[in-house]
Amino acid sequence: MRDSDSSSNLRVEVITDHFDVVGFVEVGSQRLSDFLNRQLHSHLVVREATVLTLAPVRKSEEVDLLHLNSDHILVVIPRGPEASLEERRKASDFTVFEISTYPVRMRVGNLEIEGRLPLLPSQKYEAALRRRTRRFVPILSTTARLLTEPHWQWTHPVMIINWAKTELLASRPTTQSPPTA
Repeated sequence: MRDSDSSSNLRVEVITDHFDVVGFVEVGSQRLSDFLNRQLHSHLVVREATVLTLAPVRKSEEVDLLHLNSDHILVVIPRGPEASLEERRKASDFTVFEISTYPVRMRVGNLEIEGRLPLLPSQKYEAALRRRTRRFVPILSTTARLLTEPHWQWTHPVMIINWAKTELLASRPTTQSPPTA
């Protein structure tokens, strides 16, 4: 199973408090965030996984099949191409919306994350946070740093964070204004 073998198998990187895992997840024609929120219950199944221990001793291990307890997932990063917009439209009904983004800085487990929270243009930042119902939330233009070893850093256009693991959330200082209703 490799990136090009099937559009339903997406290469991902999953960060937990103790591990950095890279492998393949079967998402079908869904966006990764939709798959995580709709299909993931207790465990995320990762195939052909490389498991790296984050600290204090770094060691790497290759496994064919890995079950990650979803309660311990901090961040999921898509590392391969997702199904195209046309493929997703064929598979399910959905609507594409214009979005605004709001700068955020957060602590998710042992990670410090900065990025931009996508919101509908009509949503106010504080009201949107109070009504947040999805467990896995995409953050755009994201940088994550391991607090115990700040030289460990991940930067990616989108990271999907486990909202339940977010301890601190603050607006990041910016020259831009937040979206208004």
